[in-house]
Amino acid sequence: VHKKSPNAGTGDNNLNGVAAVSPRSAWAVGDYFVGTSSVTLIEHWNGKSWSVVPSPNVGTGDVLYGVYAVSATDVWAAGSYYNGTAGQTLIEHWNGTAWKLAPTPSLGQAHFLYGVAAVSARDAWAVGINEPAGKTLILHWNGKAWKTS
Repeated sequence: VHKKSPNAGTGDNNLNGVAAVSPRSAWAVGDYFVGTSSVTLIEHWNGKSWSVVPSPNVGTGDVLYGVYAVSATDVWAAGSYYNGTAGQTLIEHWNGTAWKLAPTPSLGQAHFLYGVAAVSARDAWAVGINEPAGKTLILHWNGKAWKTS
């Protein structure tokens, strides 16, 4: 049975990625617009309906593109935000209670993340692009911090 996803705010809503932990727990990520700027959008499926879950924002133009669920208490989301000068990497983590920002290395200007995957709580990967150089970008989570790989 199709269950409609709720809309956040009054502007456009976009979902870019989805990950399921079980038939009663799935996550969808994206963004929605408040005025002329986007903010992160995270929705959770509880087996019966979708609900919007509060998520942090860093700058303007915050958007999440990828999500990966290791378990019900270990979910990663990756995307980007605009710091007033250029796009920056954005990673958020669900700890079973709330979404929190996960600091990423300072990489300079115009870096974006589009996907994330994990093997365990101490081994996760995020991928994207180093825009000014047109090069790939890979970050690795070692259980303590995100580092370039």
